[in-house]
Amino acid sequence: GLTDVLGGIGVAGVVPEAPASNRVPKEVLASVQPSVLKISGPACGRVQSGSGVVVAPRLIATNAHVVAGSERLTVAEQGGRGVNAVVVHFDPEQDIAILRAESLDAPALPTITAAEGSQGSILGFPNGGDLAIQPYEVASVTTTRARDIYDEREVKRRIIVVGSMIGPGDSGTRHLL
Repeated sequence: GLTDVLGGIGVAGVVPEAPASNRVPKEVLASVQPSVLKISGPACGRVQSGSGVVVAPRLIATNAHVVAGSERLTVAEQGGRGVNAVVVHFDPEQDIAILRAESLDAPALPTITAAEGSQGSILGFPNGGDLAIQPYEVASVTTTRARDIYDEREVKRRIIVVGSMIGPGDSGTRHLL
């Protein structure tokens, strides 16, 4: 679960607050939605789900804890069409996974660099439901000690502390500035 992955991470003196409104224009949000995908797969006796974003043709970035233990993965495009995906990179220390979906036709989104005070939108599928869009503000960008996703050892991890209303299933989302 998300709490296990983030357990023990703290940034002294940082109190993230969610912005009152979304500043990203609706046209921009509509243009990126096809590149934000719902990821699901059976693992550990249940169906895990999360969010991912297309970062290159047929490649999706997500969190490693979203796909850990899954042998069959599906990524759902807007409109609900599901396509099969396989893990091509898995880093349990940094909690990053890259999936390949050969029949995926969604456009790739550019990456950005977060900075304190930046505002934008988080697009994801909280609780495995429909696409949700929430405003956010970056409260801090730092490197801290955390546990790997299996809680086996301590690792250094770069984190971005945001103020937003996100929940389980938003893991793997990417943030639009």
